Amino acid sequence: MAGRPGPEFDREGLVRAHAPTLHRVALMLAGHADGAEDLVAQAVRSSGEGSPSTLDELLTRIVREHRRRSRRAGRDRLRLRAPSGGDAGDVLDSLDATARAAVVLHFGAGWPTERAARAAGIRPARLAHLLRTADLDRAVAALADSEDRSEPELVRQLLDRLPPSSPAGPPESAAEVGSAQHVAGGGQDPTETAYRRKSRTNRRRAVAATTAALVVGGTVVALGGGETRPEPPPPDGPSLAERGWVLGPDGEPPRGVDGMRLLGTATVDQGDRYAPLRVPFSQDGGSAVWAVLWCDLIAPEDPNVALPSVTLDTQGAEVSLRCAGNDGLPAVDRLVPLPASGSTLTPTAWTGDLPAEGQATLAFYAEHDTVTHVEGTGAVPAPGPSEVTVTQVDERWWIWNGDVRTDLVEVGHDSDLTVWAGTSLVLGVLVDGVRLTDDGDPKPWDPPASGNWKEQDPELRQGFWTVATGDRSRTFALPAEVRPAVGQRRTVAVTTVTGGGSDPRARWQVRVSRASRVPAEAASVPLRPGRGWIDPDLVPDEIGGYRLAGRWLVPADGMARTVDLAAQDLAKLRPVMLADDPIDDWGDDPASMPVLASSAGLTMMGPYAISVAEAWWSEAVAWSDGRPPPDLEDGVVKALLPAEPGHPTRTVLAYLPVSYDDFDFDAAPLTASSWPAGTASPYGTPSEGGPQRVAELVGDADDRLSFQVPHGGGMLEVTTQGRGRMRVLVDGRPWTDPAPAHDGWWSSWTSRHVTSVVWNLPPGATAVLEVEGWEEGFSVDLLAW
Repeated sequence: MAGRPGPEFDREGLVRAHAPTLHRVALMLAGHADGAEDLVAQAVRSSGEGSPSTLDELLTRIVREHRRRSRRAGRDRLRLRAPSGGDAGDVLDSLDATARAAVVLHFGAGWPTERAARAAGIRPARLAHLLRTADLDRAVAALADSEDRSEPELVRQLLDRLPPSSPAGPPESAAEVGSAQHVAGGGQDPTETAYRRKSRTNRRRAVAATTAALVVGGTVVALGGGETRPEPPPPDGPSLAERGWVLGPDGEPPRGVDGMRLLGTATVDQGDRYAPLRVPFSQDGGSAVWAVLWCDLIAPEDPNVALPSVTLDTQGAEVSLRCAGNDGLPAVDRLVPLPASGSTLTPTAWTGDLPAEGQATLAFYAEHDTVTHVEGTGAVPAPGPSEVTVTQVDERWWIWNGDVRTDLVEVGHDSDLTVWAGTSLVLGVLVDGVRLTDDGDPKPWDPPASGNWKEQDPELRQGFWTVATGDRSRTFALPAEVRPAVGQRRTVAVTTVTGGGSDPRARWQVRVSRASRVPAEAASVPLRPGRGWIDPDLVPDEIGGYRLAGRWLVPADGMARTVDLAAQDLAKLRPVMLADDPIDDWGDDPASMPVLASSAGLTMMGPYAISVAEAWWSEAVAWSDGRPPPDLEDGVVKALLPAEPGHPTRTVLAYLPVSYDDFDFDAAPLTASSWPAGTASPYGTPSEGGPQRVAELVGDADDRLSFQVPHGGGMLEVTTQGRGRMRVLVDGRPWTDPAPAHDGWWSSWTSRHVTSVVWNLPPGATAVLEVEGWEEGFSVDLLAW
């Protein structure tokens, strides 16, 4: 039976069918032809067997690759200064990768607003706002019009960026594999190659290195050889064997060890290297995956015996694993990273000397979500004469799910940071906001050939150094972004943040070599009147029931500073930081959260730094989590901005609530939770994953509406015109979550005809809705997801 065409055959067809559209969208994203061709080539290269091959899915891959490259180049970092003007091209260039991708998918690929926004990873309301603010369609069209090549020439140049086609792909059945193996073993087909080593001594056997195969879910894949990647030096501390990486008495790999959990194993009969191998392995959650190989060996202590190794193939990307001895010698010396995309893995060519009979165990591991507390025995190291310890600062902040500590340190070109763990630990370390404890976690959609998984470190997880045992230390170099030139010095902010898996009993220390401590400024930051240079269209005087009270100019160096504010009720203060767009990569990272704290509690900026025009006021004001620093005096307000290279000064705005009677309903702009009545909801229809209508609420003669909130929670969709307000009563008392700064009285805060959403209804509660005003129009529906 002939082999089916290789994946390159289909890739050429994809290019010829979709080249103009793919290149047009990629050019709009990259801004130049060379970058566009790279994006298209990467998307097409990743579309092998089992990969998406439709036009829409290829466009999605192009967007993902563009966002990944932007993050690695640092262009997707938070930009806190809003665009101050310029034409549509300037606005397009100012957008981060997610926003630009949404705009391009909308105008370049013709996708609807909601679909383009969700595919790019931003809120539909955010994209709708961008489309209203500038003629972005002209900007992206101008980029597309810069392409002057004919379609045949474009197709030819795109094909030139793809690898050369192979005449045939892998066999389609186990029978074909068996046939291929028979030919290789019997030497009947001159086109098949068997790699053999001749006897070095009378005690050694000739060992053939030939192609094996793997059957997973009925699929058989054939493979080739590979190279061993250089290995980084391991951290100081106990060896892997001392940490538990040994086979048990029953010959089974450890099920849980060193912060790892066993996914599955594959047993290899070393006496029958030609049989197809079925591996019970699947992992598609995006976390890194690791492999360890234990083997029966021939006299491993004999220098004349070559220790065997095996190569795995992940749809074209190759990995080599050395054998550790089943009896513990030689011991496991490293964990080998594998792709996290759930790709088929296949043993390929064995090299080295294998016994005629024996067994090898291939074990697959994934990172464990939590780390059990393990106490070490070592004492905290004493800092050297030119070292600064940054973990002993007086003030720490508890933000989201961890302690955050920051200190200012003067460093030189040859400074580095050493982290010591006296116990098990989950710790992140940043210098001026650049995370040292990060190896760039791969994404589930990354194709194996991209190689993102090759740089994975088993102890660097989601931006944290994860230590399962005590008495460990590890040294990190200063990031290139903040390293001063030779002979120069620079002040940087060193931030440590404990992760969600850390134990409060953890003992740790961070030391900076060849450094000196810099005292933090103690002066308070005054509240300045007005908006300063900020565009009034971005920063209105009144919005969402709030009025601008002033602004602070706060250095972005991670240090907490007292800020002045003449306000009676600090708990109702609404701080806002300007930003172009939410940064979805922040996730639960507490080190990246701008905060403003008082003795009344810790008020976070929401999950993102947000611009005024995009603020989800009904939600964001209710966000309150954590606790202020210890011993914060009554009436004192402190602000902290995450550190950035160079410590630029950023603007933080202070808004205070305005009473219902004093608010200007006619002049105020819409908040992001409202949109013109009669237009499509930014949340989409139920068929698009949006909320469903549960009931239309109808009031009685006293304008009171009774309703039952679904047990899974719900929200109200309110259509209003004119002035008005409403509140929800639960057990006769106001439910203040929808509008905590106005004692539970919610309003659309505009006289325009709009539809709005009201969140945070108590699940399962029997509620009563009180309504005042809105004589010009009012209706309300109960929705649920």
